[in-house]
Amino acid sequence: MVARRTSEIGIRMALGANRGRVVLMVLRDSMIPITIGFIVGVPVAIGSARVIASQLYAVKSYDPLILLTAIAVLVVCAVLAANFPARRAASINPIRALKSE
Repeated sequence: MVARRTSEIGIRMALGANRGRVVLMVLRDSMIPITIGFIVGVPVAIGSARVIASQLYAVKSYDPLILLTAIAVLVVCAVLAANFPARRAASINPIRALKSE
C-alpha cells in the first residue's frame, strides 16, 4: 500500500504534513482489514471450537483467557507489522516522491 501511495504521501509531506500524521494515516489504513478480520474471525473461532469440543473428550469449547491472549498477540503483531512501512513512508523525501511519478 505504501509503495502504491508514494506520490500521495510525497504530496502530503510537501504540503506540510508532519511525520506523525503520515505514520497515523498509514497505520489507520492498515488497521481496517485487520479489524474486519477480527470481526469475522472471532465468531468463527468460537463456533469452530464448539464443533471441535463436541468431537473430543474433556475439552472446553470456550476459554476466554486463551481467546483474549490470542487476540492481544495478534493485535501486537499487526501493529508492529504495520509500523515498519508507516515509518518508511514518513521518511519519504517529498521531492524524490514527486519526481518518481
